[in-house]
Amino acid sequence: MLLDTILILITLTVAVIGTLLKDPSRRVKGFLIGLAVAASLASIVKAFGDASDKEFMKRAVVSGLTPANSAYQNFTDEIERQVAKKKFAVDTCHHSSDGMTCFMTSTADKTKHADLVFDRAEIAEMYANDIGHASNDRPINVAFTQQYDTKNYREDFTDKIGLVGTGVVFSIYGTQADYSYGDDFGVRIIYAQKGEQKELTLAPDEIHSFSEHNAPDLFYAVERKFREKVNAQVPQTGND
Repeated sequence: MLLDTILILITLTVAVIGTLLKDPSRRVKGFLIGLAVAASLASIVKAFGDASDKEFMKRAVVSGLTPANSAYQNFTDEIERQVAKKKFAVDTCHHSSDGMTCFMTSTADKTKHADLVFDRAEIAEMYANDIGHASNDRPINVAFTQQYDTKNYREDFTDKIGLVGTGVVFSIYGTQADYSYGDDFGVRIIYAQKGEQKELTLAPDEIHSFSEHNAPDLFYAVERKFREKVNAQVPQTGND
């Protein structure tokens, strides 16, 4: 508000002096030019500031969006169309309030699999795009090309590991699971099975051991590891 007032006063001053003085001195002309330049620079700075404020407000609003369950079918349809261009088909997608995981199979090689994972912020962005009738090709392609350093990972990666783990539990047992993560224990998936609480944990050294870096391949490797851990929990029967 203060900057707006100053710009108005500068503009008014230039206009009044320029109108009243028919033949201003060189010093006055320099003064007027200086005011005009100052006003122009201030306007540019204000424009950048306004744009930054608008972007901040947009991100704040978008991050608070929570899609209805029906919206996830739209996401799945968009993902299917986009991954088909990369010769993949979606087997199934699992979503929760924390994000969404899609398990895929290559249409060119049925032995090849990959996973796409979207966290809460990415889902909110996709929902905002749907509301605004904009394409979600960009966030889907980003998920396909994202790279991760498993030796020096950040919270966004462990969060997605948790999403993969809950997706695995749902695909096997049809039940929702919770997850948590920390530097000391890695990623932990917690779920109930036959009235008993179960846990699946990927320790930090296991996370470090993944050699894949491209997100779809890396998250499929994470999926396989979780499935191995689920199988290890199932009691083995045999003949005595």
